Amino acid sequence: MEQVKSLNQIDISTEFFLIEGKGVTGYLKNLPRLRKHIKQFDPDLIHAHYGLSGLLACLQTKKPVITTFHGSDIHQTKNLKFSKIAIRRSVKSIFVSPKLMEIVGANEFEIPCGVDIGIFVPMDKLTAKRALGLTQGELIVIFPATKTNPIKNYNLAKLAIDAVNLRLEQKLKLMELKDYSREEVAVLMNASEFVLLTSLNEGSPQVIKEAMACNVPIVSTNVGSVPKMLDEVNGSYITDFGIANVTEAIEKCLRNIDEGTSSNGREILLKNQLDLESIAQKIKVIYSSVLQDNKQD
Repeated sequence: MEQVKSLNQIDISTEFFLIEGKGVTGYLKNLPRLRKHIKQFDPDLIHAHYGLSGLLACLQTKKPVITTFHGSDIHQTKNLKFSKIAIRRSVKSIFVSPKLMEIVGANEFEIPCGVDIGIFVPMDKLTAKRALGLTQGELIVIFPATKTNPIKNYNLAKLAIDAVNLRLEQKLKLMELKDYSREEVAVLMNASEFVLLTSLNEGSPQVIKEAMACNVPIVSTNVGSVPKMLDEVNGSYITDFGIANVTEAIEKCLRNIDEGTSSNGREILLKNQLDLESIAQKIKVIYSSVLQDNKQD
């Protein structure tokens, strides 16, 4: 939705088509509705997000399809075979991280989703804590998912925080991101010590870019495009899946905070053009290319 809003701001008209149902069968049952919607709206092209959506969109033949692949549609074996069909049948494919392209052997467009730098802005930590009813002494660490999602690997995050807490007077509190608005997440990030991502796999996780936009430090496992995004960011660390190594990275991050080392995440985010407006312009170039090719055909 954020990407669509940013496209609308550069004079691209859009219309949503929302999927009803789950799984391959659930997706494919939407084909009659999709054809009807295309006839009514008459778009120049279709931009599908996620492999199964791309597969569905490609079953109609009246409009060219661009598909963006986000991660689980490539990483999960049950989805990969359908995503490969969508890749072959889409006129252009976009991948949010280079690792996704490597898995499928594609050499197309790497365009991650952008972050709203108007919502995710640096705030004074104490001010953010007060806004959330937290005391100055409460040390919050954000676990950027729900505990029950196995891909997000909560157990590793919990074990690492517990190990660090054995040596701290003030204990770190691991807080999952669940049932918060975007604005609330931004304030919560600014109130936290750092973001801890321990996922087993990712594409280009939004939460990392959002933390960067807030100048909040990050400790993350080596997944997706996270190492690339954090390459020049001060006070953030990439680790493997070993508890000792995650613990060591957390302790380094805490020492930096104690020493007053600040993150330059927002500067690097803007340098790498990961804001919504920059991403929208890159997508617009692809749209124009597809439409130009269609005219020539």
